[in-house]
Amino acid sequence: MLTGPDAVLANLKASGKKALLAELASRGATLFKLDERRLFDRLLERERLGSTGIGGGIAIPHARMATLAKPIGLFARLAQPIDFGNETFPLAALVQSEIDWRMFGITYTYEIFHNDRFEVGTGLAVHLLQAEAQAQVNATQQRQDVSGAGAFPTIPLDVAVRISQRWSVTAHGNYFHAALSNFDGWLADIHGDVQYRWKPSFAVGVGYSTFRAKLDLNTGNFPGGFQLSLTGPEAFFRVSF
Repeated sequence: MLTGPDAVLANLKASGKKALLAELASRGATLFKLDERRLFDRLLERERLGSTGIGGGIAIPHARMATLAKPIGLFARLAQPIDFGNETFPLAALVQSEIDWRMFGITYTYEIFHNDRFEVGTGLAVHLLQAEAQAQVNATQQRQDVSGAGAFPTIPLDVAVRISQRWSVTAHGNYFHAALSNFDGWLADIHGDVQYRWKPSFAVGVGYSTFRAKLDLNTGNFPGGFQLSLTGPEAFFRVSF
């Protein structure tokens, strides 16, 4: 419930979503005698679960506070629009999009078979992923930014074949798949190469890698899908200690 004219904020200025939540927390804490930092943290936590924007330039940021016995609220009208993460682009609109993808992998393998020419190993790996996506429609001045990060465990398989004392062929792969009530995604990382061991601790080679990932979400806040495929040749050198 609103509590008089002090709960109506006209022409509120904010440079972005986080600044807006901070301003709302400050005004709400003063008006309703709440802890400003705790209120801001609760609002931010709720937005991280998914945007509370409902389209049409309207958003309903909200949070639960244990010290409140009944619902309270503020009404704010912004002096200028901000990106709140709830854009719906028109059908058949020309959308420009960009994605920035970063990945860091750590792999531990244990040798399960070995002879003079052939080695096989498996173990456990972790892929740390961070993605930032941006889409915009210049004709309607709409823009949406989405980012996310996570750690994904995979099961690796390593195979090595020694052709001679200096030449060898190696291959490795990692795979992960998870399906929950509103989430379905998988990741595959496969690589093969030919190596020349110039010195005991130094090798050069050429190879081919493919990385594929797919994610489908079915939630009210961020429904949609994402698919990435990267393939191509590579040249490398390796130093061992």
